[in-house]
Amino acid sequence: MPKEEAEALIAEGTLYQGRLRVAGQTHAFVTVEGFRRDVFISGHRDRNRAWPDDIVAIRLKPPSKWRPISERQLKRLAIHLEKQTRQQPQPQQSKAAAQADREDQV
Repeated sequence: MPKEEAEALIAEGTLYQGRLRVAGQTHAFVTVEGFRRDVFISGHRDRNRAWPDDIVAIRLKPPSKWRPISERQLKRLAIHLEKQTRQQPQPQQSKAAAQADREDQV
């Protein structure tokens, strides 16, 4: 879908935009501003080609197609997300920002 079309559908409320967090090889969550809970994405097909931390546009399935996540599966996914968060490298500060910080300290 072209970016312009996705933006128009987001503006009208047909699609929602959020950041993708990957949990395991096939599952993910999308954090959407204004939603009380994250949206669970199950499987490669629904995840499409999105990578961790991508900003994605999602379309919710009809509630009749929603299915609950078992407590066991939720715990496994939470453990995986926690490990993934701990393993992410901290963002590198640019040379210009580092220089500005040093100058501020002098």
